[in-house]
Amino acid sequence: MSIITKQKFDALVPAFRDATDSVYRKMVPQLELYENRTGEFAPYEELSELRERYICLAAAHNAVRSLDLILTGSGFGVISTAEKSPASQARVDALQRQLYEECSDVFDELRTKALSTAWNETSNAQDMVDSFLYTPTLLRKYGVLCEEREVFIREYARLAPQRHEGAIHVLHEISPELYEAMLNWLRKGGEFRTDDNSPRQHAMKTLLERGRVLMARDMTAGPTHKACQNLRASLVIFADSIPEYTNSATYRARHSGFYENKADHPTFFFS
Repeated sequence: MSIITKQKFDALVPAFRDATDSVYRKMVPQLELYENRTGEFAPYEELSELRERYICLAAAHNAVRSLDLILTGSGFGVISTAEKSPASQARVDALQRQLYEECSDVFDELRTKALSTAWNETSNAQDMVDSFLYTPTLLRKYGVLCEEREVFIREYARLAPQRHEGAIHVLHEISPELYEAMLNWLRKGGEFRTDDNSPRQHAMKTLLERGRVLMARDMTAGPTHKACQNLRASLVIFADSIPEYTNSATYRARHSGFYENKADHPTFFFS
């Protein structure tokens, strides 16, 4: 039996509210499907509310085409018989799009919050945080579009090549060593810690913001020169807190001067 009661489902997906149990009974297999798919989050009490909301939205989005929708005075309603005329195809499409977007956003929120729990030790958490812009919500925040459309979960997948190229640009600027350290910090929920006021934490947050701007500019084919300058300036400012960078080949190549044959140099030779 589903963990989602009819009362909870009706509250979270009001478009599917029904005075009888008929619609809810039809939804139970879908609800159970998404309960199983999100089982990895079940052990964490602090995630239960978001998980249940996602389960309801995902189930509704998946089932919307198989139910009879009618348009009511307060929005959509759902019926399981043919007693009333169905809602128009355009309105059904609009509802499905709305559910799709809400579902994508809640899934982002669920997984992002999970990074602050022991879930962050799982392989799924490691795979999720594969760059500085690791959710559709983040891409939208930084102005990235997919073929002129806002980015949600399907668009995010289609942008995989652009995300990869943008991430490589950031990696080359800050060094592979610091980049990997920052990804691990993100995977451990470091971005959301409120109990750490160390110089290292301040450095990581600043570099993350600058890196995200650069990645987004790269993905949108916008100018990146200023974003690179700002990122490099922050690397200099926070050098004492980021040994991964200062001990890297990237740092040495950027800050080592050319050899000059001077008399006070231990390798001085006569010419």
